[in-house]
Amino acid sequence: MRRNFSACLLVGCLALALGSGCTALQTSATTSASGSWSGPAPSPAAPPDWTMAATGAYMGDRGRVFYAIGSAGGMRNTTLLRATADNQAQQEMSKIVTGYVRALAQAAGPEGEGAPLHLLIKSALQKARIVDHRPGQAGGMMALCRLELATFKQILSAEGELEPALRKRMLAEADRVHDEMAGAPKGF
Repeated sequence: MRRNFSACLLVGCLALALGSGCTALQTSATTSASGSWSGPAPSPAAPPDWTMAATGAYMGDRGRVFYAIGSAGGMRNTTLLRATADNQAQQEMSKIVTGYVRALAQAAGPEGEGAPLHLLIKSALQKARIVDHRPGQAGGMMALCRLELATFKQILSAEGELEPALRKRMLAEADRVHDEMAGAPKGF
């Protein structure tokens, strides 16, 4: 019995020692000694100067797109910092998509205002993706979330909760409402 306990204790200590070594691997990619970014190259889905832009609707190289930027700071744990920045970007995307869907429903006519839009919003947010991370100010982290309008249109066309006539009008108005939201260029 004592031998089994000692063996279990040894295995547990070994697992703990090996498991805690992962923290150093996660922090090594954030910044180099000079303070510059030494992580992976920026994603091709992210514009190069996105850290200076604002969350919103944009016309990109690949067409109409929504970008949401999240930032986090004040944490030493890089994994937690990155997850918090991701969550902030996803929250921003939720605000954008909710506003866009409401504007789209209004543009589609009076039937759109009482329509069950929550499932459409939820489905769209599930397709939004974090496409890039950059270091922020004072050791913080920034995350970029992206949702293409073409992807949103695919979701809208497959949405079964909406009446077919309303769905058709919303699809017809999708580009115009996006362009109104985009307004003047914001930097992407």
